[in-house]
Amino acid sequence: MQNKKLVIFDFDGVLINTADLAYEIHRNVNPHFTF
Repeated sequence: MQNKKLVIFDFDGVLINTADLAYEIHRNVNPHFTF
């Protein structure tokens, strides 16, 4: 479950700072998945 990464980032409170990075990684891993 790649979504867990976003949850962890949100838990750490750095979702805002790593939103772009996490999105890039997530998009590369799951190109068919769209937010």
